[in-house]
Amino acid sequence: MDIQNLVLEITRRCNMHCAHCLRGEAEDKDMDFAVIDRILELADSVQSVTFTGGEPSLYIPAIRYFFEKAKALGKMPYWFYVVTNGKENQLELAVELLKVYPEMEEQEFCGIALSVDTFHEKHQDFLVKGLAFYCTDKEDPEMIPISEGRAFSLPKSRFRTKHPEITADGQTIEMLYVSVDGDLVGDCDLSYKHIEQMSRHNLFQIESLNEVIEEEMQ
Repeated sequence: MDIQNLVLEITRRCNMHCAHCLRGEAEDKDMDFAVIDRILELADSVQSVTFTGGEPSLYIPAIRYFFEKAKALGKMPYWFYVVTNGKENQLELAVELLKVYPEMEEQEFCGIALSVDTFHEKHQDFLVKGLAFYCTDKEDPEMIPISEGRAFSLPKSRFRTKHPEITADGQTIEMLYVSVDGDLVGDCDLSYKHIEQMSRHNLFQIESLNEVIEEEMQ
C-alpha cells in the first residue's frame, strides 16, 4: 500500500518542558533504525514524511538514515515537514534538509516550522528562518493547546476527539503515525500514553499494511 502522510516519531527526548505539550512527559527513547527499515519495506511509496517527537533536532541521524534508505529503495517522498523548538542543532538540521530538498518532487509543500507561542522560550537568530522552505504555520502567540498530555491540566485547552483508527482510500493510507517503538495509529495529536493504549498494530507484528486496513475495517 501507499502512504499519503507518514509521520515518524523519531525520539521521545526533548530539551524543553512545556506546560502545553500534548505528548506528556519526555522519555529517553529514540527510534531504532529497524523501525525505519520496516516501514519502508512495507510501504509501496510515501508521498510525504513528517519528523516529530519529542524534539526531532535531538536525533538528526534518524532523519539522515530515513532519506538514505528511502533513496536506496526508490521510495523518496515528494516532500518533508519538520517542527522544531529551535534550541539546538539548527545548523545540522538545516544541512540535512538542504541535502535532500533538491530531490523533492513537490518542493512547494516542503516545510520546517518553529514552535513560537506563549509556552516556548523566546530565542533570537533562528537560523532555519533563512531556509527557502521555512514556513510560519507554527508561529501562533494566541494558540490554544489540545487537551492531551501535560496540556490536559491547563485551564485553557481545547478538547479534540481522538481518531486512532487508520483509514485508507483504496490502496492509499491517508495518515500513518509510527511511534518510536513501531506502534501505529492514524492520529498525530495523541499523547504517548494514548498512543500506547489505542494502537492496535505494531510494525513488527504485521505482515503487510493491507493487514492493518483489513483489521481496522472489522
